[in-house]
Amino acid sequence: MRDTDTAVQRLARLFVVTPRMAAVIAFALLCAAFLLAVQNDRIGRAEKLRQTTVQAEILASSVAAPLAFDDHAAAQEYLNALRANPEVKAAGVYDNQGRLVAGFQLPYIKLPSSARLARPSVIGSDLVVTTKVVQAGTVMGSVYLRTSILSWPHRAVRYLGIALVVLMASLLIAVFGTSYASLREAHARLQ
Repeated sequence: MRDTDTAVQRLARLFVVTPRMAAVIAFALLCAAFLLAVQNDRIGRAEKLRQTTVQAEILASSVAAPLAFDDHAAAQEYLNALRANPEVKAAGVYDNQGRLVAGFQLPYIKLPSSARLARPSVIGSDLVVTTKVVQAGTVMGSVYLRTSILSWPHRAVRYLGIALVVLMASLLIAVFGTSYASLREAHARLQ
């Protein structure tokens, strides 16, 4: 029994939590939570880029036939279907000369009057993706798609739960460290 008590005491000495160590652990938890939030935001942006790129490619394959037959009304119908998605702020279909064939935009967004293929870009809180419309190896035109990325306040609300859990864990460690230090001090006085 005495050997077990000594082993437990040795193990307890390894994990002595002082108020200073509790503060260090709490700070480390907060830093880890911050890094996790940044990484989660980075992953969210990459996923949003992937989703918007796929959506633009689907739109491009859908409007290939209307572009081939100069059916501007059919191209507009495909774009009107995108209006149901509240994240889509603007969309446009351009012919192979770069002229706008069909499009829509929210009142405060300006749809480009001519096509410019470019890499995906972030404009304010929006993601802009352009892609070619290709049918049987022939470039028929291009599409433009502008969607919203979550704004900073929305992202902050998403991470509020994580932050609260980390804060509570930090407070628990601080309280545990303080109480353990006072218990150790009382135990030393008692001895």
